[in-house]
Amino acid sequence: MDKKKAVKLATASAVAASAFVAANPNASEAATDVATVVSQAKAQFKKAYYTYSHTVTETGEFPNINDVYAEYNKAKKAYADAVALVNKAGGAKKDAYLADLQKEYETYVFKANPKSGEARVATYIDAYNYATKLDKMRQELEAAVQAKDLEKAEQYYHKISYELKTRTVILDRVYGKTTRDLLRSAFKAEAQKLRDSLIYDITVAMKAREAQEAVKAGDLDKAKVAVDQINQYLPKVTDAFKTELTEAAKKALDAYEAALTPKVESVSAINLKQIEIKFNKAVDKDTVVIDNFKVSKGATESTITSAELSEDGKTVTLTVQTPLEQKGEYRVFGFNLKATTGAKFPSFVQDITVEDTVAPKIVSASAVTKDDKVNSFTLKFSEPVSFTTIKVGDSILGAAKVDDFTYTVSGKELEVGKSYEVEVYGLTDLAGNKGGTPERASIVVTKDAVKPNFVINAVGPKTFEIKFDKDMNTAVAVDSIKVKDAKGNAVALKALPSFKDDKRTLVVELAKLPFEDDTVNSATLDVTVQALQDKLGNVVDTKTVQVTLVRDTVKPAIKEAKFTAANEIEVEFSEAVTGVEAGDFYVNKQDGTAATTVSNVTPVTGTNKYKLTLASSLKNGSYNLVLKVNAVSDDSSNTNAAQVLTITNDKEVVTPVAPLSAYIQSTGVTSADKTVTITFDKSDVLAGVNPATGDLYVDGADNKALYSINGAALPAKAKVIFKNDQSVSEAVVNADLNKDGDKSDTVVVDTVTIDLSEVDAKDLVGPYAAFGNGGTATISVGGVKNAAGAILPLTSLPVVVVDATKPVVKEAYITGNATNGYKLIVKFSEAMKAVDEADFVLAGKADASTPAEGITLGTAVLSADGLSAEIPVTSLGNADRTLGFTLNTDIQENLDSTTDKADNPLTEITTPITVTNFTTN
Repeated sequence: MDKKKAVKLATASAVAASAFVAANPNASEAATDVATVVSQAKAQFKKAYYTYSHTVTETGEFPNINDVYAEYNKAKKAYADAVALVNKAGGAKKDAYLADLQKEYETYVFKANPKSGEARVATYIDAYNYATKLDKMRQELEAAVQAKDLEKAEQYYHKISYELKTRTVILDRVYGKTTRDLLRSAFKAEAQKLRDSLIYDITVAMKAREAQEAVKAGDLDKAKVAVDQINQYLPKVTDAFKTELTEAAKKALDAYEAALTPKVESVSAINLKQIEIKFNKAVDKDTVVIDNFKVSKGATESTITSAELSEDGKTVTLTVQTPLEQKGEYRVFGFNLKATTGAKFPSFVQDITVEDTVAPKIVSASAVTKDDKVNSFTLKFSEPVSFTTIKVGDSILGAAKVDDFTYTVSGKELEVGKSYEVEVYGLTDLAGNKGGTPERASIVVTKDAVKPNFVINAVGPKTFEIKFDKDMNTAVAVDSIKVKDAKGNAVALKALPSFKDDKRTLVVELAKLPFEDDTVNSATLDVTVQALQDKLGNVVDTKTVQVTLVRDTVKPAIKEAKFTAANEIEVEFSEAVTGVEAGDFYVNKQDGTAATTVSNVTPVTGTNKYKLTLASSLKNGSYNLVLKVNAVSDDSSNTNAAQVLTITNDKEVVTPVAPLSAYIQSTGVTSADKTVTITFDKSDVLAGVNPATGDLYVDGADNKALYSINGAALPAKAKVIFKNDQSVSEAVVNADLNKDGDKSDTVVVDTVTIDLSEVDAKDLVGPYAAFGNGGTATISVGGVKNAAGAILPLTSLPVVVVDATKPVVKEAYITGNATNGYKLIVKFSEAMKAVDEADFVLAGKADASTPAEGITLGTAVLSADGLSAEIPVTSLGNADRTLGFTLNTDIQENLDSTTDKADNPLTEITTPITVTNFTTN
């Protein structure tokens, strides 16, 4: 070895060894011992691993990450130094030492692409650093929630969602179940818990934007999906963002609603006394009145007793006085309806079949009392019902009907806080559907001994309202309300105070203005309220409250005016007024001329509204309502200024056009007659010349272009024959033409007959083939209009055309020779079922003037397609074949043995036909 190289090697070994001596003073004497250095390095590897694993196992907490890093860096250095020493020292154990070092190092410290259980310290450090990064995101999200910063919350929500979905696998690579579980619970679980708590908030935020964008793009189907999800998830959002999300949801819903064209989505009977009409937009409650709906069965109209609007404004429930018929067919009309946006719903007519198959249920059983016990409870059902017995425990109780759905059940003392079960026997709805046997429900008994409280609000110069926080007993005694002025003098009331319909608002009106003189514009009064009770009998505490009434200096004016019927206008004043008379108003056309007059004025009790009855009904359109100056006055003697208001009448009663239907003849259609009759359910179907144009109606029932057979236009020679006011039996056409629920009447309606009898036989092919020799033909008609304006929708029916056409002989020829024999070939107009040779007569000539004798025929054989028959000529007799032949048949009465597929007999040949002669000798 070169001397310089030897010196360098010795020096390097000494340096490496001295490094380990410095780091491991206890091993100083073995500094050059490779085995010792390797052992010490391996010990450091494990020490780095134990720094985190033992701490977690023994304390349940994470070690200081800086301590883990320190031992990890020591392990990396120890490995590098040991490898260097082994390589320098060489020797027989070099490879074994290196392999052992690598194996231990990669197991405990680091490996580039580790498998499970390897690179434990490096994997832990990566996982811990990732977990703290995830926790920082969680803290940011939590801070955003605390600050109610929805935009930032959504940003971190998505970041955490991405991490949880794609990267938390880093935590699963850590060696040691205890450590993995601690990392997951301390970091992942907390982040996921916070993220999950906001899933509905972020979904609503996203869907609100999505709905708005879809509406702008005109994609209402996509917007509806988003809106449905908003409605589903909004009730579940957190309090942190509830206000903001409710506003965002409202904007999205309003945008969607505004974009919708108002329409009826469905009409159905929910039981035998109620019909439910669903709309796609909220309906203006002022238009949901009985007069705007009609329910009829044929000519019989059902009396509607109520029309109720659902809380969301999209469902109207009609209740009828007399139960509907189970499986009865009814027609429901709606008109003059508006959306809350002001847009009009189109008038509609909807046919429904009433079918109630749902068993009745108990909706609720409840009692509220101010005491500890009560002797009655309220029982509500899902629909109008009857029953035989009501029991609570062993007691059979009586029931008093409140309405079709509600009963007051009494006769059993019920205690607050105890559990009871009501049993209803024989529960049956109007359709005969049975409830449980018995139908059971728990009775909820609650106590309300809280006394009612109130506030007083001034509503006019001599009127104030006392608003209670509970439903009240509406009985008011003469001394229940006492009023005194600032000097202690009693102030007289105009009348006994009364409650509004809400049963919580008591209106008090003074007999006169409370001001000392005309120069004083306010008065503070002492109001004493006493002895009033809530509906359970809890008595209000006697209390005196001050209220200040202020003189009104504002002139009264019409606040709103609108047509409530074609002959009625409702006006609402800005405040209570007096002196309203019919002569105070003028109803003019837009050009200023009189449209009609006001014949009567009726005040609407409890409001500032008046109904103006018009002398005549007005057509739809815009009108001017004029209020003359100084006509009315308010409580402070202020009189009105003149007003002109433009109002629109849309209440003209226009009965919706009943739909036009057509019934296509389904039986008795034959190829012989070649006609199909179409029966309409009206007698005012258009046909012939339109007097407005002098030309034929393009939508008239006699327009051939409105009909088709198997999708093809009618043949050129086909006729469409219109007949007006025909007496038609419903049983014959199998249709309820007058919509009265049966098919037993004879009614007067219009009909059309499609007639193909003049169409050439050669043209009855393809789509028309069924009218030639039978088959199925789909008859269609659409676009026909009647005088009322209804248009017939496309109506189609596959019609079986019975083959009633007798087959005919199209041609015949004879072929063959004397050696091989002769054959008569007969061709037919359609496929034959059977051919009898006895039905045919083959004639020839013995000479130019003498008929031949002795011609005989053998057994006829049909071709595979049935369109021809081969009949052997067994003998020509004395016929001279060169003089030709003719073919004849027996008389019609005797041709029953030669028939087509429908058993129609062959048509008699009345004039013999010439047989084409192909014989050769």
